[in-house]
Amino acid sequence: MRFQRVRDAAERAFAHWHGIVRDKLTATGFDDATASDLAHTVVSTFEGAEMTAQITHSTTPLDLAGTHLARLVRSYR
Repeated sequence: MRFQRVRDAAERAFAHWHGIVRDKLTATGFDDATASDLAHTVVSTFEGAEMTAQITHSTTPLDLAGTHLARLVRSYR
């Protein structure tokens, strides 16, 4: 039961972050489907980069994720 609560809280957090990114992308002119897909990619990439940054004690994974995600988003323009 306790693990289910943790899982539910994590699911809500990811959904919240996805919504923030999706809404920002939609507000800048992306269609709903593309904004949603890109939001999933952004959140997933930053989560992986955050974990790697913590393990390696380096901000490099976050810097690289930001650089490449910006390129990805720009490529849709």
